Parts: sequence; structure tokens; C-alpha cells
Amino acid sequence: MGLYLLKLLLWCPIAIANSNKLKKLDEKIALIDQRLELMEDRITYSQKKTWTNYVTLDPVKLLQNLFGGGDVQRDRIAIADLEIKTADLLAAKAELERQQEEEKVEIGDKVLHLLLDYEAANRRHELLSSQLETLEQQREVARIAYKFGRGSTSQILGMEDRRDRLQEQLVEVEIKRDQAVRELLQLTDYTFLMVRAIGFDKTMQLHYYKEYSV
Repeated sequence: MGLYLLKLLLWCPIAIANSNKLKKLDEKIALIDQRLELMEDRITYSQKKTWTNYVTLDPVKLLQNLFGGGDVQRDRIAIADLEIKTADLLAAKAELERQQEEEKVEIGDKVLHLLLDYEAANRRHELLSSQLETLEQQREVARIAYKFGRGSTSQILGMEDRRDRLQEQLVEVEIKRDQAVRELLQLTDYTFLMVRAIGFDKTMQLHYYKEYSV
């Protein structure tokens, strides 16, 4: 179980880092951060400018600034507008970050299910292979006994039918296992050395080699 959890911990972060959707979300968040910095600078500038508008030699402008209207009011409206836009940007950023977390959970779930599918198919493959090997030995013994007049044709045919069904099941399991491997490799964009280093068995290593070493 410890090795399995280690595999999960190793595959998940790389699958997340390889996600095109997450990369695009990162780019959008980075753009919002840039706009937020610009908004902050503009608000700071407008706030400083508001105070400088009080310092004027024009008595009309001074009265307008003191009692409403004039440059001060205009700057305050501009600041309020910038603050509203900043709030909208922060809300958009929060939504993108929520989508990021949702996507990470989804990727983690997908990796988990693929690992479970792979492990289950691998165990099933080992069981069927063992059963087929045992059946082949029994079939050889029965075939020799049949030559010496022991056993029956129906017994031999029954074993052959059983062998065919086991072989069909093996093929089905191999398809499921290979599909799980293929999807894991696509999620992580792994190189062969990474697959070998991460500790997966030779089945996955060989599958990677056949798929990607063209």
C-alpha cells in the first residue's frame, strides 16, 4: 500500500503540472494580477492627486473642491470607479482559482482511478496467466493419458475450450491495462526514464517503449 501511495503522490503533481487547462488558467490569473497592480498604481496616483487639487491659487477651483464639484470630485469618482473595477478583477481571479482547484481535484481523481484500473488489471492478468499455465500442464498430462487409453475426448475438448476462454480473458485484460497505461502517460507526458524511475513494473515500461520509442 505504501508503494502504491508513493506512485500516486509522484504521478498526481506531474499530471497537474502537465494540464493545458491549468496552464491557461495560470496565464489568465497572471494577466489579472498585472491589471490589479496597474489598478493599485492608478488608485494611489489618483489619491495623491486629490490632495494636490486643494492647493490652487484659483479661488473658484478652491471653492469647488471644498464644497463639491471640481477636480477633487472628479478624482474621487475616478477612484471609486477604479475600486469597483478592482473588486471585479478580484472576483474574476477568485473564480479562476476556484476552477483551478476543481481541475486539480478532477485530475487527481482521474489519476487515482487509472492507477486502480492498472493495478486491478495487472492482478487479474497474473491470476489468469497462472490459471492458464496450470491448465496447460493439466492438458498435457491428459493428452498423454489419452494416448494410453485413459481419459476421454470430451475431457480434452473441455480443456481446450477452457484454454480458449482464458486466452480471450487475458487479451481483454491486456487491453484494459494498456489503456490505463496509455492514459496515465498522456496525462503526465512522461519520458521512458521517468516511467522507469518512478518504480512501475516492467509491463508499464515496455508499454511506454512500444508506444513512444518510434
